[in-house]
Amino acid sequence: MNKPQQVDVSLCRNYLISDYTRKYTSKDVILYALGIGAPENATDTRDLKHTYERANDFQALPSFATAIPNFYDDFNTMQQCPGLPEFDLNMMVHGEHKVIIHKPIPTEAYVHQRCVIKDVEDKTTGALVILHIETTDMYDNTPLCTNIGSLFIRGKGGFDKNKKKGKGVKKDVHTSPPDCTYTKQTTPQQAVIYRLSGDFNPQHIDPQMALKGGFTPPLLQGLCSYGISTHGVVKKLLNNDGSEVTSIYARFSSIVTPGDVLETKMWRHVDNTNTLTCVYFTTTNITTGRVCLTDGCIQLRNKQTHGNSKI
Repeated sequence: MNKPQQVDVSLCRNYLISDYTRKYTSKDVILYALGIGAPENATDTRDLKHTYERANDFQALPSFATAIPNFYDDFNTMQQCPGLPEFDLNMMVHGEHKVIIHKPIPTEAYVHQRCVIKDVEDKTTGALVILHIETTDMYDNTPLCTNIGSLFIRGKGGFDKNKKKGKGVKKDVHTSPPDCTYTKQTTPQQAVIYRLSGDFNPQHIDPQMALKGGFTPPLLQGLCSYGISTHGVVKKLLNNDGSEVTSIYARFSSIVTPGDVLETKMWRHVDNTNTLTCVYFTTTNITTGRVCLTDGCIQLRNKQTHGNSKI
């Protein structure tokens, strides 16, 4: 295949990356929960809800919806898109992610998934590829979840000659103290366990591959930090029940290394009847002192509040 020297957006939009069916089981749900650090300790019975299949209230964490698609396979297949120039997967990073949850995630399901490139944006220093993955529950043929991921390919920008100078992304600024804080000590093996949920990018386990991307040592997966933050919100502010979550959004703003300490600050947003409509959150890597997840927003079922998301 002859590949273009620069991104050709017209050949990228709506390009079909994958279309397939798969089954997941309670073991996948439990493995995901272990990958984001549940249970926190042997005596915390609240996490049995996500790690013990015989628990009366056994439930998938809402962020498990990000582990249902085969993202790593889709990332590799994306290289075949005729509108994208040749690029090194080691130069691609996850920029932001939103998952829309159409109904509570079942603990096992047979699903159909379809992944397309929705758009490609010129960010000058790189190309931002926006993927849409629609997941349908084959049991009743209803929408289950929609993953929208923005992937930044470093060094592939400059293709849009009509691009206007951007004003930058306006970040949420919380002037009030957080309503709640959740601190998580990640473990040295965190990325190794989390990758078993489907993110087999070698940058998260192989030091040499991580170095090719400019990182040392191997990184913690962005969606693992995303899951850790979601878990914290569910436990601290949602009475340990994620069934009312309808969407989760966050931007990835700095790296996390397995073993780092993460702190998620949360702000409740209520309507005029004092009903909780969404939770805003920001996660800081205490080890480095840098914010690693920004503009976080978890929306709740049948509510209309929207976060500061472009996707």
